[in-house]
Amino acid sequence: MPFDPTKPLDDSLATAAEMRDQLNALKALYDAQQVQIAAMQARWDTLTAQLADIDPLGMTVSDPPTANEVQSIVYQSDAMLAAVKAA
Repeated sequence: MPFDPTKPLDDSLATAAEMRDQLNALKALYDAQQVQIAAMQARWDTLTAQLADIDPLGMTVSDPPTANEVQSIVYQSDAMLAAVKAA
C-alpha cells in the first residue's frame, strides 16, 4: 500500500492496520531513497578515483602562452572529460 498523507483523517479512530500500512509505506520510501543515495555515493567515489589518476599539469604557462602550453592543457582537459564520461 502506498503512503497516503491524508490518513488518518482528523477526528477519526485510527486502526492499528491503517497506521501499520502508513508506517510500512514510509519505511519503503526511506529504504528506496537509501538505495539511491548509496548508488550516487558509489558513482561519486568512482569519479573521484578516476580524477585522482589524472596527473596535474605541473607547468608554468608563459604570458602569452605558447601553442605547446595550450595544447598540453587541451590534452589534459580531454583526459579528464574522458574519465568523467567513462564512469
